[in-house]
Amino acid sequence: GIAWLMYYEGTRMAHWAERIANRIENGLGPLLLQRAVLTVRAVMLGLVGSALGQAIAMAVGLAIAGVPPLGILTAATFFLSLIPGGPAIIWGGAAAWLYSQNQAGWAIFMLGWGLVVVSSVDNILKPILMSKGSDQSLLLVTLGVFGGALAFGFVGLFLGPIILGVVS
Repeated sequence: GIAWLMYYEGTRMAHWAERIANRIENGLGPLLLQRAVLTVRAVMLGLVGSALGQAIAMAVGLAIAGVPPLGILTAATFFLSLIPGGPAIIWGGAAAWLYSQNQAGWAIFMLGWGLVVVSSVDNILKPILMSKGSDQSLLLVTLGVFGGALAFGFVGLFLGPIILGVVS
């Protein structure tokens, strides 16, 4: 609901926020609006780029282990990567399927691949991409992502870096 409202009434809400900021200090409104826009773009770049990276890493692991259907599971990984812990559903399910096929070695490989490679892609790539898209440091973006997620849950992945970007 909030995303639809922001999309539908975003321009009006931006002008309203700009007027309020200008009342606090003349000329502050456009600066805050520009920082917010850059930060939102950087967060989206980080989320989508990280999801793509996790999907590619998952595709490589699934191909090595010989888990079908590769395309569907890769696409599912991309979409589930937008949810914290989402790719674990895919690599955990693939490991369970491999184990049920009497391929315990490949099941262990899939668990290790998911825990080490796929999870690391998200933890490394997301903050790097987010900091490249804005003028914030990598440490500040990382703190914003984790602090926002702890404070606000899934929505905090977006709100944390945006709040830090606007107030810093």
